[in-house]
Amino acid sequence: MKFLHLLSTIVSTAAAVDVRFFKAYDCGSATYVTCYGLNPNTCCGAGTANEYGNIGFYGIQYAWDIDYRAHYASSARPSSCGELRRSERHLGTNFVCLNSDLWLGASGAGYSFRPHNKRETVADADAADIGNNISYESCQRADTLVLDDGASYNLTSLNDTAFNDLLSSVGGATTAVNISAEFDDIKIE
Repeated sequence: MKFLHLLSTIVSTAAAVDVRFFKAYDCGSATYVTCYGLNPNTCCGAGTANEYGNIGFYGIQYAWDIDYRAHYASSARPSSCGELRRSERHLGTNFVCLNSDLWLGASGAGYSFRPHNKRETVADADAADIGNNISYESCQRADTLVLDDGASYNLTSLNDTAFNDLLSSVGGATTAVNISAEFDDIKIE
């Protein structure tokens, strides 16, 4: 039994993907908020301001057949992992940049592996529109803010208000000088 638990832990870690939220027009900016090692069927929330135009998924294995999703907070579902903004399927790549619609933005993201049923064809799977029937096993907040100058901030100890205040204050900040001194204690040296 211990072996199965250990194997399960190893497999879930091997399936983890880094998810980065960018305010810039592509996934190439050096300033981003991230969930390192996000497991499948888990949503990463990066505040509720719906201000991220692009979401990058990193560390993907080429053979993985995955649905990637961007979410936004709404009045009906006010969490970061609220309503579905966009869902895309990708196979045979190690990186995906999901454009959540720059004018509308996103606040959360997640992914899941596509079901592999021998009787199901790709067309059948696409017709099922898996992305619209989302049921995440769990949600987590982004854990790190990274700036252009290499400065990083550990977000895990912040309460919800401080978390949202910091992320909304980042705006066009690219260096630690632009971040309020009240967050110096969470700066990663």
